[in-house]
Amino acid sequence: MSPFTQYEFDDAQRMAGGVVNLDRVIKTYAPKISEWAFDRAQFSTRGGITIGLLEGQVEYVDGKRGKVSLEFEKDGETWKVRSSGLEE
Repeated sequence: MSPFTQYEFDDAQRMAGGVVNLDRVIKTYAPKISEWAFDRAQFSTRGGITIGLLEGQVEYVDGKRGKVSLEFEKDGETWKVRSSGLEE
């Protein structure tokens, strides 16, 4: 995750602490993916930040198909998810 997204996630966990198990909510309500394959990768630098983009196809457990995209940001030696998208 990007630093901003990680901050927002941590903040949500702090606010929901003891009331909602955020990890369980994400696992329960996130789309159920059976398979994905990436057929496009692109890397660039924006404002001194290395960005990676993966795009491809996704299949859900119910048989529906769609598109998937993941954008990463390099933080030192670690790649963190910056954004993601799933479409049917």
